[in-house]
Amino acid sequence: MSIFFLPLVPLLSLVPLLLIAVYFDFTTGKIPNWLTLPGTLLGIIFFIPWFGIHSVVEHFLGSMVVGGVWLIFWHTGIMGGGDQKLMLMVGAWLGYMLAPLVLFAVAVCGGIQSIAWVLYRRQRVPELSWRQALKTIHIPYSLAVAMGTFVVIASVYLGSEWLWIFNF
Repeated sequence: MSIFFLPLVPLLSLVPLLLIAVYFDFTTGKIPNWLTLPGTLLGIIFFIPWFGIHSVVEHFLGSMVVGGVWLIFWHTGIMGGGDQKLMLMVGAWLGYMLAPLVLFAVAVCGGIQSIAWVLYRRQRVPELSWRQALKTIHIPYSLAVAMGTFVVIASVYLGSEWLWIFNF
């Protein structure tokens, strides 16, 4: 399956799930399991009408690759469990062929967001050192996940010259 032929309607069905995750992460500091776990299963099976039963394997592998990388971050305490499960869901929706691209896009968006968050925190409480600012703030990483995912979806459908690398 080529990434350029993923149907747009199912991919856009991922958008409300990501927006709900961002809302909960900002308001409660947690991403609920009732959103990520069914969302992951839905992402794995949603493409069957377009690509048949073999798409289950492709999207399951995407979930394992993307979620597996974030599992390392969760295990080391860098990210929360909700962020890891949200990445598992994104991988299920995008499949294994877009896994490297989504990992890169989310990492870049997350880096930008983290720098902005720390600068904002230090501006509000100037006596904090950088280390204290990093330890005392909760960074809702779901925003970076959502933005990175939106960048990948837009790149695939608006066309980017460099995406041929991922078209196996």
